[in-house]
Amino acid sequence: MRRLLWWFAFWVVILHQFAERFLDWHWLWADAYLDPLLCMPLILGLVEWEWAIRFDKPKLHLLEVVAITVSGILLFEWGFPNWSASFTADPWDAAAYLAGSTLFYAVQKLVGTSPFSKSPVPLYQA
Repeated sequence: MRRLLWWFAFWVVILHQFAERFLDWHWLWADAYLDPLLCMPLILGLVEWEWAIRFDKPKLHLLEVVAITVSGILLFEWGFPNWSASFTADPWDAAAYLAGSTLFYAVQKLVGTSPFSKSPVPLYQA
């Protein structure tokens, strides 16, 4: 289920970029906030996949999700705009990154462990 949701988010981003760039379709909200909203679930899913394979870690803990999210916000909303004038900082983007991370963590709690982990753990731990 979680892998399916990751692929769904991936293809939504790809299709949006295709529609925006090649078909010249524009939807103001999606053009501004869809990519930041889905960015963190995609990044967190990739980190979870790598850690499941390398360290057999079944899921990301809240502190890890928060640390990766804060790092992403600092990089995308402070680092890149300071590096190049073609990037702009937007506090609403930061809110979208937070919402995407919250969505990732909520799905992780509802569905359970990573589909990539070799050792299953219970859905709810005491």
